[in-house]
Amino acid sequence: MPILLPHAFAARSGGDLVLLDVREDAYSLIVDAVPVDDCGGAVLWPTGIRVRSDAADAIVEAGMAVADAPLDGPVPEVLGTIARRPWSPAARRPAGRDVLDLVIAWIGAAGTIRGGVPPHAFHRTRTTAAPDRSFLAAQLDALSSARLLVPTPTRCLPACLIAQRFLGQRGIASELVFGVRTHPFVAHCWLEAGGLLLDDEPDRVVGYAPICVARP
Repeated sequence: MPILLPHAFAARSGGDLVLLDVREDAYSLIVDAVPVDDCGGAVLWPTGIRVRSDAADAIVEAGMAVADAPLDGPVPEVLGTIARRPWSPAARRPAGRDVLDLVIAWIGAAGTIRGGVPPHAFHRTRTTAAPDRSFLAAQLDALSSARLLVPTPTRCLPACLIAQRFLGQRGIASELVFGVRTHPFVAHCWLEAGGLLLDDEPDRVVGYAPICVARP
């Protein structure tokens, strides 16, 4: 049973396996890595994904896993299902504090993008507790309103990092979830807090297999 090393993450997309090396900031794709009928091969620990023996050997040879998993200790929980966002932002005039917090969040996120998300910030499971929904909805409203005056980036990674910092300034912990899909290969990320989808659309993220979460 091969075990992924701390810098390596994996997700299944159909019969393919997508790997992420956070040290190299690089994705890899093994086509048809999952055996037919999920029989035979080896289970990639701690993901619970069964892969062909040759695929397991290739992952080990690439330095992303070791050949044998430890038998002691609990297996980490596999990433679960995305929750549907239960509200829609209400339009209102942005407050001065909202605009200032957004600018500060943008500056901080730009620094993270330049330096890269550090490898130690990546994890295999979601752990943030669910925040108070009414307070969270109010802060998302504030973020949406502030964006009317501060046109921040819309690409998924910078947008999520900015939103994460903005909410963090108001005491809301969130996690950046990275997802992948194949044929063609596409990677995407979105923001969650306690199982609630933030700042994205459910119809967009359900097509991606979560591969890891980050708490920069």
